[in-house]
Amino acid sequence: MTDTNPSGIPAQASGATENKNSVSYDTFAKVLNEKKSMQSKLAEKEAILEQISQEKLQAEGKWKELAEANKKQADEFKNKNLQIVRNITTKTIKSQFKSMSEKLGCLDPELAFTACSFDDIEVNDDFEFETAKLETKIQELTKTKPHLFKKDFKLPGNLVPSNGVVTSKPLSDLSETDLKHLLKNAK
Repeated sequence: MTDTNPSGIPAQASGATENKNSVSYDTFAKVLNEKKSMQSKLAEKEAILEQISQEKLQAEGKWKELAEANKKQADEFKNKNLQIVRNITTKTIKSQFKSMSEKLGCLDPELAFTACSFDDIEVNDDFEFETAKLETKIQELTKTKPHLFKKDFKLPGNLVPSNGVVTSKPLSDLSETDLKHLLKNAK
């Protein structure tokens, strides 16, 4: 036999045929079916993943809507509670102002309350003003709006003597002792 190798590759000198990049039809069909089933499973999983991501986005959207609704409700409760606190504070302050202004001779405490500005007076934890500051404020109001307060004058005593005796003489003609006697008897 000859030493020549028709393929030129010494490892195939035994006469074996070359390896081909080919497979049998049965193997090819089997692998192709597995590939198609894997592709369909992959498409199925991708569809499920897409559905889950859509549901997640919807849930996040609902979560955002729910969060906005809760925030709106909290703001409504906050505003309602602030209004209640304002009303209670106003009533308490008005009551405190009314009693103190009446002590200082106010004729119309409601009008005096509306005429007075309380911006520079702070309310304490009991919803009341400090007494000294409020009294100072009312005294300032007596100077700026004196028509709201009683005039500080005393009515003269009873000019008619209590014994019912009225002198017929004018006061200028009476002596000092007569005047003293009339004052003692006057009520």
